[in-house]
Amino acid sequence: MAWETLSPENSMCTHTILRDDLMVVEDTLADDRLAGNDCLDELNICAYAGVPLKTPRCATNGAFCLAHDELR
Repeated sequence: MAWETLSPENSMCTHTILRDDLMVVEDTLADDRLAGNDCLDELNICAYAGVPLKTPRCATNGAFCLAHDELR
């Protein structure tokens, strides 16, 4: 798969790290935050779940995420 760098406003991980809890998107096409993200179609990502990774002092330093090609 040809992964390319996404701008922060188009990244699912950006939406995840701005939260304090789990982010679940059962249908990426129906989610307003991800609307218009052509990369999701190209990569065949239909569902997404992510959680922010935090340090012991609660600083967010990334995200752990799962993506799937089927609606969930």
